[in-house]
Amino acid sequence: MEPITNEINQEINLTFGEKLKYFFIKPGKVFAQFLEKPKYLGNMLVLAVITCITSVMGSIAAKGVMDEILDKQTQGLDPAAAQMSKGIANVMTSPAVAVIGGLVGLVVGIYVSSAIYFGLAKLFKGEGTYTQMVAVYVLAHYPLVIGKFISTVYSVAVKKTIADPNKAVGFGDVIINALNVFGIWRMVIFAIGISVVFKISKKKSATIVILIWAIGLIFSLISVGFAQAMQNIVPAQ
Repeated sequence: MEPITNEINQEINLTFGEKLKYFFIKPGKVFAQFLEKPKYLGNMLVLAVITCITSVMGSIAAKGVMDEILDKQTQGLDPAAAQMSKGIANVMTSPAVAVIGGLVGLVVGIYVSSAIYFGLAKLFKGEGTYTQMVAVYVLAHYPLVIGKFISTVYSVAVKKTIADPNKAVGFGDVIINALNVFGIWRMVIFAIGISVVFKISKKKSATIVILIWAIGLIFSLISVGFAQAMQNIVPAQ
């Protein structure tokens, strides 16, 4: 199969409205812009702004739940110790810390993950550069950020967190999270972007994306299995 780059006019200059439209109906045209101009700082800034807003709303949505948990966990403790525990928890779950954590995670994730995908693309004889991979990764990251924003808005609206903090994460939760609509959307357009910019077939680019997704899923399942095993061991001691 030939790379879908051959189907796209590389010289086209899209307006913002056209980029927005094609992002949903024909993302390859948007990714083609990175063949000549792999600019990504503008998109990264937008992602950072959305991440900050989401982090603040998330900390607000979780505050009530965390307060209830802390009240239960500090019952019977010395008043001074209980107050200190609550103070530390309030700082660690504050909007400022949430924003810093969200931004650091976003930036580090973009550059480190892009390096991994870039290495795999090169193994598949891709012709792109690391900067182009970063640009592709950042643009393809929109669905995940948007999905997180929507779920957080819902949490704030109903005044509760999506995940129950008192319930242990199970294998089903991990699989459902890995197969969410926004995650699948991101995988599809990411594969298209790699195919276009690195000039490899859709099959090869899809293999790269699915491989990393599968590895991440396996590690998540192993982590859940380990956590459950530890929970079963501790009571017996």
